[in-house]
Amino acid sequence: MVKTEPEEGFSVEKVIDKRITVEGRIEYLLKWRGYTDADNTWEPEVNCNCPHLIKKFEEDRLIKLKESNIKKVKKPKIEEVVKPRGYDRELPIDKIVGAATHPSGEVMYLVKWQFCDEFDMVSGKLVKEKSPEALLDFFQAKCPYQKKAMDRTHGLPEELKITKPMEVDTPSENVSYSIEMPAIGNVSIEIPPIE
Repeated sequence: MVKTEPEEGFSVEKVIDKRITVEGRIEYLLKWRGYTDADNTWEPEVNCNCPHLIKKFEEDRLIKLKESNIKKVKKPKIEEVVKPRGYDRELPIDKIVGAATHPSGEVMYLVKWQFCDEFDMVSGKLVKEKSPEALLDFFQAKCPYQKKAMDRTHGLPEELKITKPMEVDTPSENVSYSIEMPAIGNVSIEIPPIE
């Protein structure tokens, strides 16, 4: 046992701290009289024979705990600044960066706003209603065929890039095709005219 009497050679000057070990035992950090802080040691409660110092430490600890709780209560609460999000920003869309599905099943778009460095997740319905052109730009940029077409026309003058849809003569009667299929033979397909 740790004694506070000087005849043992070690006497406790002060209890500095308290901890509970993984096994659930209480230990105190003791400052030894005549020794430096580097010589402080953690001792199990059962080995400490200084109940008056432990009692004083626990009382001081309780007072500090109450004071800290009082200080917490007296601190003014900082109100969270509520920033406008989505279309509440009243900014035009710079571009749609990505898309995701909300757990509810609703499609959401990650939107970058003009004049703003922040991004917002915006409901697909709102984007479709308020900024259909941005939605169209997003999907056109994601379309691999559009990218290939743009790559093929890179370097051409603008007047050559504009193409008109091809006019196709539609037949007035059914068109028949015969296809030879291995192990089946010839298969005939008849396609009706488009009206």
